[in-house]
Amino acid sequence: MTQIEDNYYQTNHASVGYFVARTWNLPQTLCELILRHHEPDFLQENDASKEQ
Repeated sequence: MTQIEDNYYQTNHASVGYFVARTWNLPQTLCELILRHHEPDFLQENDASKEQ
């Protein structure tokens, strides 16, 4: 999905969402999750229950 967006728009919804989240001063961990939510390795190595 993001590769198609990157090819067409030179950006993707994950990157745009990350920058919006940063502008809204959301926690860094949430911003990173928004940015990397299509990366299976990232999602598997991070346990949300630890981030409290």
